[in-house]
Amino acid sequence: MKRIIIFFIFCLSYFFAAAQNTIIEALRQQSNLSVFTKIVDACGLSNELSKVRDEVYEEKYSKGEFQDLPELMGAYNGRFPEHRYYGYTLFPETDDFWKQTLNKAVADISVSDIEQWASTQGQTLHDFVRYHILPVKLSPDNLVIHYNERGYYYSQNMPFTIPVYEVYEVLGGGQLLKLYQCGPNHSLDGTSDIFINRTPVLDDGMHGDLHEISITPQTKGIRLNTTLVTRAQNGYIYPINDALIYNKDVREQVLGGRLRYDIAALFPELMNNGIRANKSRDMSCGLPSNDQYCYCEGLDIKPGTQFYFLSGLGQYWMNWQGDEFEATGVFDFTIKLPPVPTDGEYELRIGLQSNSSRRSIALFSFGTDKENLKATGLPVDMRQSGTYIATNYGNYPSSVVGWEQDSGDEEYDRSIDLRMYEAGFLKGPANFSSSPGANPVRNQEYSLRRIIWRGEIKAGEDHYLRICSTLSNNMLWCYLDYLEWCPKSVYANPDKPEDIW
Repeated sequence: MKRIIIFFIFCLSYFFAAAQNTIIEALRQQSNLSVFTKIVDACGLSNELSKVRDEVYEEKYSKGEFQDLPELMGAYNGRFPEHRYYGYTLFPETDDFWKQTLNKAVADISVSDIEQWASTQGQTLHDFVRYHILPVKLSPDNLVIHYNERGYYYSQNMPFTIPVYEVYEVLGGGQLLKLYQCGPNHSLDGTSDIFINRTPVLDDGMHGDLHEISITPQTKGIRLNTTLVTRAQNGYIYPINDALIYNKDVREQVLGGRLRYDIAALFPELMNNGIRANKSRDMSCGLPSNDQYCYCEGLDIKPGTQFYFLSGLGQYWMNWQGDEFEATGVFDFTIKLPPVPTDGEYELRIGLQSNSSRRSIALFSFGTDKENLKATGLPVDMRQSGTYIATNYGNYPSSVVGWEQDSGDEEYDRSIDLRMYEAGFLKGPANFSSSPGANPVRNQEYSLRRIIWRGEIKAGEDHYLRICSTLSNNMLWCYLDYLEWCPKSVYANPDKPEDIW
């Protein structure tokens, strides 16, 4: 018994010691990751992976130099975050993988060997290494976000249900990596394992259940063993035993369909600082405008804009993943969008909730030149639901959306979808709801998707979306939940209509 206690104390002390190391220090200590460590050093990324906290921001905060936002509606915290931590997630191939792949002893594998191998896969060494690093700190329970997908709710003791995925832009940008998980009752192998870049075959018809329906996925992906994770002070390391490459198959088969992003996922700072997906407490907060400090690198908030992150965990909001943003005042802000994986024609869509007269009317502008974005069309009235406009005058006028509840007749229901699409709208997705057993947001007339822009776009380019108020009313809000990139191969496919999920 004494030996067991000593061993337990040793393991515990080792775990806490490892957690105090930076992720680059933890990487150097892994006996089976020496090859990956070599190429990280060769690409000059060691200093980046040593970053733990933004001391400039924290010093300003401690000195009281920031002017926090007031509480929103007297209920949601407007204080700025106290800390600004950096975070990383690594998916390195093991030395055993490289030994087998290159047929060389690990000690004899050089940086040039990996560089030459990467070139045969169509990648430079630097791009290959970057593709293994996410600039966001993802613990095993946050690799994908489970909250209110159909049939599941985080506060109840139930197994995961339908597939959930997250798409992240890797360190340095330009490349996308997808994390996927399916519940045990919906996957064919009865597991809830997490995969990198997996594309299953799903029952995604209008009357389907989104179960996996083929034992052979379109793209196998890399299965993660989350029990082998190494925790560091500023991130996590998940060793893998297969090659992680950003190639044509990944771009076209894994990422080639509609991509949906919770807008909070576009800002790694929120996860790195325990704000996003913190199910233990309400993490609502304000974010400083850029004249005070740029807290989120992908978010440019103009002075005079009050910008809030709201956590709705446990409040049964009709929000994907249970959070949202609200911009108040005469707002004006710009979001750096994730890149698209392939060149082509795309639609940019945003999720809207129009069940409140507090919603504003906003002008959207889009383009690659952040300082010279072009308006995408007429201002968008965020009060417009599927059947009415939520004005504050009591008698709600009818909207032009043409929404109707699904009837069960697929042909008729598709005709309603087409009518809405021609007006620039889609119903909300069928894959999430406000609570378990409740109707999905597809059945809620005030939960819609709005088409903001459509046109040609190139892969890897930076694109920006500016949203600014057209009204001088400081009491109105701009609501943000999620956005979608949808390629023409999905929304204008002559052989298969876009799925409802």
